[in-house]
Amino acid sequence: DQDSSVEYKRGKASECAQRIQQYAKDHPGAPVTLIGLSAGTAVTVFALEALPVSCPVENVILCGASISADYDLTRALQRVRNRMHVFTSEKDAVLAFLVPMAGTADRTNAPSAGLRGFQMPVRASAQTRNQYAKVANIHWRPEFERYGDFGGHTDALKAPFVQEYMAPLIM
Repeated sequence: DQDSSVEYKRGKASECAQRIQQYAKDHPGAPVTLIGLSAGTAVTVFALEALPVSCPVENVILCGASISADYDLTRALQRVRNRMHVFTSEKDAVLAFLVPMAGTADRTNAPSAGLRGFQMPVRASAQTRNQYAKVANIHWRPEFERYGDFGGHTDALKAPFVQEYMAPLIM
């Protein structure tokens, strides 16, 4: 929930991280991909931060990210083996109009990452720059409309779009 406290979201993220660790223990070597939508993108990032470095996930997909574009992902990215794919859209009315009034999922007044993507922290260290190389901001394009993504808040989750654009990223 967008309006939930950061503490609540971190609590849910901790539960998720525990489930991921149990899954990794029960299924050694099985890949794990996390997908987050809207305020769930904050929970996804917080879950990564709650994981031990020894229990990384393969990939992360974030859609309609209502977490701040300037949120420092360095710690979270240390738990991602391959990529964090961030589907963005400046046509997302929820992120462009509602989130600025309510605040981001991590409770700031910064622009949401789902509009234009995540920004590298100012004065980033070499380690941070190396981790941010895993971030792939995928900006909305008119050709996405063919598969049902018109740039709206949840359009990237339409089955034809997932099949054409998301599934190949994690298969």
